[in-house]
Amino acid sequence: MRYKRRALKAVGSILDIAPKGQYRRRFVVVTSDTSRLANDWSAIGSDLKNAIEKYNEQSRDERSAIESV
Repeated sequence: MRYKRRALKAVGSILDIAPKGQYRRRFVVVTSDTSRLANDWSAIGSDLKNAIEKYNEQSRDERSAIESV
């Protein structure tokens, strides 16, 4: 249903001589490919860091449990 509504709005804006609002602003990404790619790699690095820290924590807990036996 959403796609039909979006398609009708697009056709309507093509047929409209003086469209209301900023159609381009809502549907076109403003940031560059480079900045979006940098943000993706930053998120991946953050996820890896968190996973490594969690792994290190778990292995420390396991080692201390074994040493206390």
